[in-house]
Amino acid sequence: MPDVDLSPGLKPRAESYHPFGIKGSAYRNAGLTLIELLVVLTIIAAISALITTSVLSALNQQNQRVCLNNMLTIEAAKDEYIRDHPGATSIDKIAFQQYFRFGIPTCPDQPGVEYANLYSLTQTVTCSKHPQNDSKVSASPSPR
Repeated sequence: MPDVDLSPGLKPRAESYHPFGIKGSAYRNAGLTLIELLVVLTIIAAISALITTSVLSALNQQNQRVCLNNMLTIEAAKDEYIRDHPGATSIDKIAFQQYFRFGIPTCPDQPGVEYANLYSLTQTVTCSKHPQNDSKVSASPSPR
């Protein structure tokens, strides 16, 4: 029996198929819509903001630890200076530099600025940028 068109003016619409098997009547070949693009950019911006803050925090903690180690190194050099120069009341700047292989260390956040009380034998070294390190340096054992 031949196919007979029952409604001569209307033809059934051809179905379009999605490449992954999703059926749809309005399959489009376009890429992302503007809304989808904005959502993706918002997600990327949020993730990059989180990563940036954590990296900056880690760098700040690193600089604080380097500053503390520099201050402890200076205090150890002061102890050596006292052992080598018994009875000294102050530090000779030129003689003190020989206790450091690469020069007297400075705070990484303030390059070129010397620590406070650097040449004092009666006071511990202090840093104006990292005052939380001062208590850790003064708590370290010292043979003075």
